[in-house]
Amino acid sequence: MTNGIREPQALRTLHYIHTAALLSPSPTVSSNLLEGAVRIKEKHQMRTTPDLKRGMCSRCKLPLVGGVTSRVRVRRNGGGQLSRKVTCGACDTTRRYPVVKDSKELKIEQAPIRHLT
Repeated sequence: MTNGIREPQALRTLHYIHTAALLSPSPTVSSNLLEGAVRIKEKHQMRTTPDLKRGMCSRCKLPLVGGVTSRVRVRRNGGGQLSRKVTCGACDTTRRYPVVKDSKELKIEQAPIRHLT
């Protein structure tokens, strides 16, 4: 056990698979890679990292890339707080996440995403 991580090799493998799925030009290959990542996570009884959880559709396991495979909208909810609504382009599943200005999550999401063209 290293720094509270039960299986550091499994965590590295999860990040590698997630990156490969995002860079894959085929939706089928990407979906299969992410399903494999979920199986590895379950086998080692690991928690899903936020980038993996919010980076794939919970229904069809397609990687969610804003503007390519998903639609992202930021709006104010009923309480006046900002929320981000992500809609999968393949199966129209929607998920909402709160947007907190000083959160670490927002800084990660603002990082530029490179698209393969």
